[in-house]
Amino acid sequence: MSGVLTIAVREELISRNPCTLIDAPQPHDYEGETLTAAEARALLRQTANRRNGTRWPVGLALGFRQNEALGLRRPYVDLDKRVIRAHWQI
Repeated sequence: MSGVLTIAVREELISRNPCTLIDAPQPHDYEGETLTAAEARALLRQTANRRNGTRWPVGLALGFRQNEALGLRRPYVDLDKRVIRAHWQI
């Protein structure tokens, strides 16, 4: 967005880029929470009979993020080579 506004200033469509008036957001250190073994077992019991329940044990076993697990599709799984590609995210 700032780049577009910079062009608008250059073309004198606006007098000032409002994006230069604010401070950029600063990254925060994030420490993820790890499930205990008991919590993981409880999660697997709760999701076992869901339509998409298979993504939970796969996600837990491989450490997938939620969006990677949701983006997993059959063509990304090669059972012969025993490879799962998690290159698509939702």
